[in-house]
Amino acid sequence: MTVWDTVHSSEAFLSVYDNSGIVRNEEGKFLSELLFERAVDIIHRHNTNIPLFLYHPTVIAHFPFEAPKRFRDLHAHIDDHVTRNERAMFSLLDEGVGNITRALEDKGMLENTLFLFLADHGMFADTGRNWPFRAGAGTTFEGAIRSPAFIHGKGI
Repeated sequence: MTVWDTVHSSEAFLSVYDNSGIVRNEEGKFLSELLFERAVDIIHRHNTNIPLFLYHPTVIAHFPFEAPKRFRDLHAHIDDHVTRNERAMFSLLDEGVGNITRALEDKGMLENTLFLFLADHGMFADTGRNWPFRAGAGTTFEGAIRSPAFIHGKGI
C-alpha cells in the first residue's frame, strides 16, 4: 500500500476530512473502502422523510493501481500484477456499489433512488483496455473521451 491510498497516515500528503474534522483511527485503510463505508453510514442514519442527495466519487482505477489484499487474492490466478490489481480494484468497486444499494434497500429508499454511474475518462492506454477505441486517458482520442455510463431508476 502506498501513501496515496492510505487514510491519515503519518506519511500521507493530505488528511481526509468529514463534517467534524480530520478522520482519525483509519490508518492503513484504503480511501475507497473508507468512502464506501461512509456512504453506507450516511444512508443508514438518514431521515427518510427528507430527500437525500449523495454524491460518491471514487478514486478506484486511478493511480496507483492498488487494492486491498482480500481483493487481490480473488485474482491471484492472474500473473500480470497490473491486470490483477486492476481487476481487484473493480471487485472493490462492485462490492462498494452493492453495499450502497443494499443500504438503500434496507432503508426503503431504493425504489425512490436515481443512480447515475459515470467515469471521468477512459482507461490509460498502457494499462487499460479501451478497445475498440484508440489510445486512452491523457489524449484526445476516443479511448480517452468515451467511457461507460448508465442511469438507473424507477420510470427510466
